[in-house]
Amino acid sequence: LVFVQINWVMYRIWYYPILMAPEPIRTTQTTFFFASWMTGLFHDLRESFAGFFLQSLRVADQSAYDRTRRWKTSFSLVLAVVLALVVGYVTSSASMLWTEYSYASTLSTTPQAPINSYGIENVPSTYILSSATNYESGVKQESGGAMATNIGIGALIVGVTSVLRFTLSWWPLHPIGFIVLYSYAMQRIWLSLFLGWVGKVIVVRLGGASLLQSAKPVFIGLVVGEAFAAGVWLIVSLVLNLLGMEYRTINLLPG
Repeated sequence: LVFVQINWVMYRIWYYPILMAPEPIRTTQTTFFFASWMTGLFHDLRESFAGFFLQSLRVADQSAYDRTRRWKTSFSLVLAVVLALVVGYVTSSASMLWTEYSYASTLSTTPQAPINSYGIENVPSTYILSSATNYESGVKQESGGAMATNIGIGALIVGVTSVLRFTLSWWPLHPIGFIVLYSYAMQRIWLSLFLGWVGKVIVVRLGGASLLQSAKPVFIGLVVGEAFAAGVWLIVSLVLNLLGMEYRTINLLPG
């Protein structure tokens, strides 16, 4: 999945011993700070580079390089991906810093202030300051017994559904469904996943695996089309802004 967001926070490796141990086992504030900081950085990744990269290699195998093995014996495609990453990181970092230090609010028809409030307010407040304060004061935000019960029930459900899926061909439920069921991402993209699944089922029922293979370019085209639309509307907004005209923010990602 592109965006799953399993909300496990890294500083819980220090928080659990406070709940479970008879005598609190504590770490330094520096260690706790960096655990909280990494949580804020990595808990909400909207795109998975590893997934996209593997997908690009698979598409290259089946489409662009199906008649030659040259790319498989060279690193041209990998180097192109690395170059795109370097350019993307440098450009996005510089533009983000310049924008956030140059403007107090967005310029769209529904201005937001401050810019990137999630990154400059919510993450530092929630994942760094509040969590560090609670840890320093020894505040127990949940009971150790409830935590152990929740972990045990979750492990049991995932374990049982995993075994049933591997042993019974007719078993319909996948354990990943229970894991991501209550995540923020699923609240936003469940309908898209459902429609994709329905489309796949219909195609397989009507024409089997051969029709599914033949229909792949159509679905890949939908993905490419969405990416193209995002790029077009980004350019349109930039042009309108440079002309001093009003523009609307086009949100394509969840949230």
